[in-house]
Amino acid sequence: MASERVPLRMTGEERRDAILDAARTVFARRGYHGASTSEIAALAGCSEPMLYKHFGSKQGLFVAALLHGGAAVKAKVLDAIGDAEHPLTAMLQVSTELIGDQNWVELMRMRALAVTMADDPAIGDALRASLKHHCATMAGVMRQAQLQGQARADVDPEMLAWIGIAISLLAAYRNTLEGDEALRDTAQVMRALIDLVSTEESE
Repeated sequence: MASERVPLRMTGEERRDAILDAARTVFARRGYHGASTSEIAALAGCSEPMLYKHFGSKQGLFVAALLHGGAAVKAKVLDAIGDAEHPLTAMLQVSTELIGDQNWVELMRMRALAVTMADDPAIGDALRASLKHHCATMAGVMRQAQLQGQARADVDPEMLAWIGIAISLLAAYRNTLEGDEALRDTAQVMRALIDLVSTEESE
């Protein structure tokens, strides 16, 4: 039986994704100024010229990695929620899974880092866009739960979403200072928030 043929080269999209994944990891680990494009290129398995061909500059790479990470999280949440019978329960489950996902932890660290550089127009715009999409996703889940009668109708979905984002950012902040141990109780914090707005009894 003939063995499956392995592609010799990545497609342009695959290469771009590999660079962005590597950039997220290195920026989260080293910070913006401590990260080097040579380390990012090495982790992505490409040359520095290839990296610059795709993104033009270190700043452009940081912005792209921030947006790419946010889009990946949004896709994972929407996929998990979908047409869930119990949107809030599904949100809690996917939130718990994300907290244990190193990619999510790195994205939260990048967002915290981006706050310190928000005076840069491109970085500030990227951070605002990333948080706006995050808020819209969580608010959408809340509205879905309200329509299904599973969440209090007197709660503003966007305000709840911003509280959820604050919990995520706090988790990243504590993780930076205290390590992975600090993430353990974040799921319980999210559950407490959902319990406050849910019309259903916790299991």
